[in-house]
Amino acid sequence: MVYVVSSIVYIFMEIEQLQMWARWLELQRDRAIAVLELEQEEEAEGRRHRRRRQMRRKIWMKQWLARRPLYGHYEQLLQELNREDPKGYKNFLRVDADMFGELVDRISPRIQKKNTNFRTMLEENNLGLPDPDPLPGDDMNTPYFLIGDDAFPLRTWMMKPYSRRNLTNEERIFNYRLSRARRVVENAFGLLAMRFQCLLGCLNQMPETVDLIILACVTLHNLISIRYPAIARLAVDQEDEHNQLVPGEWRQGRQLADGDRTHGRNVVTSAGVSQRNYIKHYFNSRAGSVEWQQNMI
Repeated sequence: MVYVVSSIVYIFMEIEQLQMWARWLELQRDRAIAVLELEQEEEAEGRRHRRRRQMRRKIWMKQWLARRPLYGHYEQLLQELNREDPKGYKNFLRVDADMFGELVDRISPRIQKKNTNFRTMLEENNLGLPDPDPLPGDDMNTPYFLIGDDAFPLRTWMMKPYSRRNLTNEERIFNYRLSRARRVVENAFGLLAMRFQCLLGCLNQMPETVDLIILACVTLHNLISIRYPAIARLAVDQEDEHNQLVPGEWRQGRQLADGDRTHGRNVVTSAGVSQRNYIKHYFNSRAGSVEWQQNMI
């Protein structure tokens, strides 16, 4: 009996030892598999790294993107996209060049810029502007001119600021002085519209009646300004002791909206360029400069 019990105990011990040996073999197998997978992954990563190192990028930036600081974000952009990157052209406009051209051809007759009597009189010098006079402290006659923004053409009768890209110090001063003069025009129209708010919307009248309404508003506006100048001074913009803008009362209410911008080709003229450059030099000269202009740019 004792011999049988001893044999059974020995068999169980052998079985337990075999199970432990089997578990050890499984652990060794799993470890070998893990090491093999890690080596394969490192080898694959090394191959990818060597492949990336061997590959040289041919294009770091598309050329039409690199030219944007030179030509602006929109000027000539469509022509460049159509010529160099048709896929980018379609991505930008959501239509291809042929479809866009067809759309432009269909709507061009309706959106084409038309001439006006006012523009014709300005071009032909028949508007009745005063004769050219020298600027203060200057001895050269300069034509009287209107003030506009980039939507208008550069002419002797229309001055507009320099482009906002790569401006010199003198050009920044010219832009500041021109915007300061334009603020006077904004105050004149803003104060008129504040007093007669029918001018803020569309006058649903016959053109002849509209002329009479505007003449009446201007006449009453001038009469109020002459008889009650203190009221006008409170309503217009002022400048503090540091020449910073103090908005007038007319800016607190509704204001006249700018007209629709045209996107036609406003070709500059050489005479307009020469006159703007002359006025730029005048604003930066001892005769035409103001003492605070360097602090405002």
